[in-house]
Amino acid sequence: MKSVITFKLGAIVISALLLAAVAHAGVIWDGSASKGTSVFGNLNCDSPGTVTAVNDSTFGRVWRFDKPAGDKRCEAHGAARFHAAIGGTYYIGWRSRLTTTADDNANFQWKAFGRPLLQNFPLVLKNLHGMWMLGYSPDGNLRPIFQTKASAGVWHSHVLLIHVSDNAKAGYVEYWLDGKHVTFTNGSTRFMARTFDGTSVDPKWGVYGGTSVHMQNFVTSLKIGTTFADVAP
Repeated sequence: MKSVITFKLGAIVISALLLAAVAHAGVIWDGSASKGTSVFGNLNCDSPGTVTAVNDSTFGRVWRFDKPAGDKRCEAHGAARFHAAIGGTYYIGWRSRLTTTADDNANFQWKAFGRPLLQNFPLVLKNLHGMWMLGYSPDGNLRPIFQTKASAGVWHSHVLLIHVSDNAKAGYVEYWLDGKHVTFTNGSTRFMARTFDGTSVDPKWGVYGGTSVHMQNFVTSLKIGTTFADVAP
């Protein structure tokens, strides 16, 4: 009887491990600050700006993007070994805490590279006139598709769903802010958009713009996956 019970317990443990593996099978990339900056494609920081892992009292090791006044940017460009493909559908999740609500160009970019650049930056999250804005650029000119009041010194969670396409009628984006599925200016939780430009598109986190202001963006729980549950902070 003892051997039978042991076998059953072993089977339960194996089943639980298999279920856990399946549950996380959709995680494509984990940008944990405990893994070092090699988790990013590269860093784009004007000197003396820095990207460092620091301790946060709530979330432990987090990324600190520190852009001094007078500098234009301090960002991480791309997720190592992740290459967004046309036709792919990706969930991108993270938490962020900004030290100021001063106007900037971007705290997050879905940035295009290569030629031709018809859009340059298909999607951007930024501060503008005291508002937190998700902007869409169909032609190089950024248009707000979602806005809410910005706040400094507060942790917020973000999940972006991006279906990648160079056709504005086929690509789309959805956005969850602090767990809430937001409604865009089109009255829907899905915004049809051209989400691929040039020869490649990459995520970028940090601070871009706000040149005259010292800005810091603390970022954690960075993940890219194939389901909301894979990446939701």
